[in-house]
Amino acid sequence: MALLGSCRWRRTVDVDVLDALIAHRDALGPKAADARLVVFAREGRSRRLTDRAAEQDVVLVSAAHLFRGS
Repeated sequence: MALLGSCRWRRTVDVDVLDALIAHRDALGPKAADARLVVFAREGRSRRLTDRAAEQDVVLVSAAHLFRGS
């Protein structure tokens, strides 16, 4: 399985980041069609992104989550 991600150092990310990530995946062609999508964000995410990520099985990771316990 392939992993394809987008990392944004914004306070809050929205669906535009997911839309761009999906467009990049599509541009990579059939080999990337089954890639697992991950969006990394500095702090938070919009409710719209949270909802779409749940619907499309996209992993959302914040910096706090990434570095928890360090």
